[in-house]
Amino acid sequence: MVAGINELRNRALAHYEAGEYRHSRAAALEGLARDPDDPQLLRLAATSSMELEVDDAADHFRKLADLQPGDALAWQGLGDALLSRGRVADATAAFRRAVELRPDDVATLIDLGHALHAAGQTEEAVSFLTRAVEREPDNLAVLRSLVEIQRHADHAVKALGVARRLLERRPDVIATLDVADLSLDLDRLDQATDAYERLRRIDAEPGHEIYALYGLIAIEIRRRDWRRAVGLAVKAARVDRNRRTTDLLAFVTAQLFGARDRPAPSLEEIDRSLAASRAEHRLLHVEPLSF
Repeated sequence: MVAGINELRNRALAHYEAGEYRHSRAAALEGLARDPDDPQLLRLAATSSMELEVDDAADHFRKLADLQPGDALAWQGLGDALLSRGRVADATAAFRRAVELRPDDVATLIDLGHALHAAGQTEEAVSFLTRAVEREPDNLAVLRSLVEIQRHADHAVKALGVARRLLERRPDVIATLDVADLSLDLDRLDQATDAYERLRRIDAEPGHEIYALYGLIAIEIRRRDWRRAVGLAVKAARVDRNRRTTDLLAFVTAQLFGARDRPAPSLEEIDRSLAASRAEHRLLHVEPLSF
């Protein structure tokens, strides 16, 4: 007996809700073969295809949006599908339409902000993410995105402000690391010292103490407090004897006691090494933005 459209809709929906996306997609496509303009079947075909990472998701969402141009979820789904295929400009346009239809929807504002960032339109991306935060001040995911995007845009002061706000709400390693690194970037050395000292206490991953020590050494180098820098470098050498630590110890020792027979690295080399250390530490904790 051939299944009717209603039965196929119900079957596709039941499979989708059960997480059986392949079966849901098959039932939806069977129904669309008979009624290509059925909105519910189009939505189920689109969403199940997205879950399965099948390329035709965008086609189904596009048709649904054309049939129901006032459906914000259809435009949002279209944006997601297009972005997954690398069509950033088209995705941004779809998300813009979704925001026009639902200007206060936080998820849609976040999607548009991420798409704009991927398109290189950082200032506008920040404005939409800021709108999302205004509506959900405790949305940690948006706050983290704002910190990262503003860092990339060289808005260190704004990024630090958001990072401190995030630290108040979620005092974890990532938030502390953001405050530490951004404070150092801005030469707010007392704040940076407090944050790196806190990192030493809360980053319990094996071998991670070295990164906080490198941060503290960088601060003392900027202060030209060579005695303090040597003491920290000796501590670093006790927990980690890699080339970076050896070079750091040689450099700060030379500043305090004068050059020895073995030439010490230059300040420029040490700055590059410490910057690489900070980047390594971030990669160990922070997922890169991927939109």
